[in-house]
Amino acid sequence: MKYTIVTSTLFVSSALAANPIWGTTANAECTACLDKTFLTCPDDFQLPVYAECMCGGDGGSAFTNCLGTCQAVDSLDIDQAGTITADWYSYCVLFFPSKFCGSAKGVMDDDLWQNSCGPGAKTPGTEAEEEEEKRTQ
Repeated sequence: MKYTIVTSTLFVSSALAANPIWGTTANAECTACLDKTFLTCPDDFQLPVYAECMCGGDGGSAFTNCLGTCQAVDSLDIDQAGTITADWYSYCVLFFPSKFCGSAKGVMDDDLWQNSCGPGAKTPGTEAEEEEEKRTQ
């Protein structure tokens, strides 16, 4: 009976994470900060307008603020800040490879970086980069 309660509690905790970029971290305070950050940007996270906000606008600034929170509460010493930074880069590289691939190397998982940024990857010229270029002309 106790096992069922613990399993249910863990499932509910995971379900409370509001965002698919970072999901749930090892600390509720860190997860709450990232959930709030995820909600900072308008629209659907799969759209370029959301990515522009998250990778270079208000969402990016809010994410940076979460780094300190997540590092401060990292009592397990598992480098939560490093993990969420890699997740942020992995997301931003999907939309803005030419802008983020250089700085993402060494932060993202090597295989993921190769698939997203290495030779043969579809860079540059994603829809988000094309939209951003049109607005800045």
